[in-house]
Amino acid sequence: MTKRLLLLLLTLLTIAPLAAAQGAVHFNTAWESVPISSSTGIVGNVLQPLPGAAVYVCQGSILPAAGTICTPTTTVYSNITLTTAITQPLSADQSGNYYFFAPASITYIISVATTGATTYSYVWTAPLVSTGNLSVGTIEASGLVTASAGVLSNFFESATANPAQSGLIRLAATDVINIRNSGNTADLSALGYDGTNIFVGGMDVSPFGVLPVTFYPTGLTLGNGYAVSISAGPAGGTAHTGGTLTLSGGAATTTGAGGSVVLTPGSSPSGANGDVVVNQGLSQSAGSGYQATRTTVGCVTAAGVGDTCTTVVTWTTAFADANYTPHCDGYLITSGVPLNGGITAKIAASVTFQTVAATAAAAQFTDIVCSAFHD
Repeated sequence: MTKRLLLLLLTLLTIAPLAAAQGAVHFNTAWESVPISSSTGIVGNVLQPLPGAAVYVCQGSILPAAGTICTPTTTVYSNITLTTAITQPLSADQSGNYYFFAPASITYIISVATTGATTYSYVWTAPLVSTGNLSVGTIEASGLVTASAGVLSNFFESATANPAQSGLIRLAATDVINIRNSGNTADLSALGYDGTNIFVGGMDVSPFGVLPVTFYPTGLTLGNGYAVSISAGPAGGTAHTGGTLTLSGGAATTTGAGGSVVLTPGSSPSGANGDVVVNQGLSQSAGSGYQATRTTVGCVTAAGVGDTCTTVVTWTTAFADANYTPHCDGYLITSGVPLNGGITAKIAASVTFQTVAATAAAAQFTDIVCSAFHD
């Protein structure tokens, strides 16, 4: 009997990977409890197989009365793809073994009956097993549900209390979608709700309600009356530095053009147009696209009308090349009547500014101030 049951198990395990696993297999042995012969000197019962026992399968979890079979029976199958139905009752083999396939994730009652033995029943829940397509109703899982192919569903609902009542992915207010960091050391919050705003990667994108945001490829677009506030991270303590907000245009392919950063205030057909508001000064030397300087001391001309001198203003960081547009002027007057004589030279690292004396006295600007935008 053991050899025959092992052979059956090996057969099932061999067939299963080759099939489109839609059903769960159930195998068992029909038994009866019989008393041990008194001649052995042992008191008690032993389990004895029931060859040819009749096996009935029904859906449900409430056992029938003792000694009776379950009703009504449900369809079970002889193959894992659930295409060949078995006529009930099933018949156990000469060793009492029986098996069948049934749709997964459903609870069944199995009744075993034979002449001369008491009919008994038990409950079996078909496990969720699939290497291909699987069609079931509601799946409730406290662990992982693994599928080698895609999972098709009308919706996915969180097990947390009070999930959303519509939509494909239905989360509760306290649920967060996380992504593992590249170092595999921590989880990063990708999407969640902080009680007031919905955030993406920690960035608030909408007040509570409908999320009126559209991302790539059309960009970040907001619906009626909504505003987006993008802020660099605050300082993490009294001795820490606040974060930096970087706006970058998309990188180009080998043949395309790089993306641009465009700031366009909103317009109104009847009201006031919006503004581009800059609440903080631009750094004097932080970028290769714009620089400004105001600490270069002006030169002193000779004491004659129309006399000139030049001041070299060196950029804090040299531009990549001389393809930039500079503007320079004098700031405050140290002596005489200095005039702006214009820029006389320009290279990547500096510009040369000319001062002109308007009178017969030596003329000097206190400082020469310059700024420039690179192309």
